[in-house]
Amino acid sequence: MSGVGNNKLRQIRWAGEDQVVVWVSATTSLGIGFTADKVELSNALVIPVDGRKGWTVFGGKGSITGGVRGFYGIEQHDGRWYGYFGGITLEQDRGSAYLGDTSAELYEVDMADGRIRRIARRADSTIDRDWLINPDGTVAASLDFMSKDGSWKIRMAPARSWRRAETRSAASAW
Repeated sequence: MSGVGNNKLRQIRWAGEDQVVVWVSATTSLGIGFTADKVELSNALVIPVDGRKGWTVFGGKGSITGGVRGFYGIEQHDGRWYGYFGGITLEQDRGSAYLGDTSAELYEVDMADGRIRRIARRADSTIDRDWLINPDGTVAASLDFMSKDGSWKIRMAPARSWRRAETRSAASAW
């Protein structure tokens, strides 16, 4: 058992009957090349209650940076528990990784062993995207919010193709 140090405890949630997921955040200094000096970064810690070693979601995954960028639920299917988290995927160019876009992509994380699988791509950098997950782990819908003009779009995901469910401009949103 250990404390969270300088981290801020944000949320605790069960992932099955034998482990909990603890969300923490911390204010982190950014380096040269960023428009802000600091940012609040979040992480999700998976803690088994039976004494097994805990782990961090996306920990050790060199292709994902910036911790956890959104939580979209925990579901059980196919006899296993899975968590759905947003993560910033680094771009690849000639064998080297770089930060090209800070929009999150959606990942399914096996809560037993930490294996990850990307299940939805990021939106354009001008769009803030959220997802709704079905109990079987598929994406049920996405919400795109355009901060530039306040408009938004909800898209439903039927079995084979996406369809637009609703679109509103900022002026007509309410």
